[in-house]
Amino acid sequence: MAESTDLEQLMNSFKKFAIHGDTKATGKEMNGKNWAKLCKDCKIIDGKNVTGTDVDIVFTKVKAKTSRVITYEEFQRALEELAPKRFKGQSKEEALTSVYKLIEGKEPTNVGVTKIAKTAAVDRLTDTTKYTAPPPLTFGTKP
Repeated sequence: MAESTDLEQLMNSFKKFAIHGDTKATGKEMNGKNWAKLCKDCKIIDGKNVTGTDVDIVFTKVKAKTSRVITYEEFQRALEELAPKRFKGQSKEEALTSVYKLIEGKEPTNVGVTKIAKTAAVDRLTDTTKYTAPPPLTFGTKP
């Protein structure tokens, strides 16, 4: 089985993904969206052996019936389910260790998040010193 330092890194990654995008999250439970993000970001989903559908099915299988989140223990069970699928040629223990190595030390990425555009055109359009007031409107007077 994995060493204690490896499991600590796994737990840290679990916590980081569990709180990602949720200001109220405690880091003790992970929702399905963040579980799928973890699998995608850590390359557990490879598109051939493990797909997004497999990840969703495993999440549903390991969580409690009425629950919408998984605990760290359920997370480890989910990894045990996915490991042999992801690393087909390896034994269960080797596959699980390989999956742990994919996840250890990882945190959620923000790839594809919109960045602020900083170009001359945007600067020119948003420069408040160049704004001018419109001429005053006059009603009822003849020129």
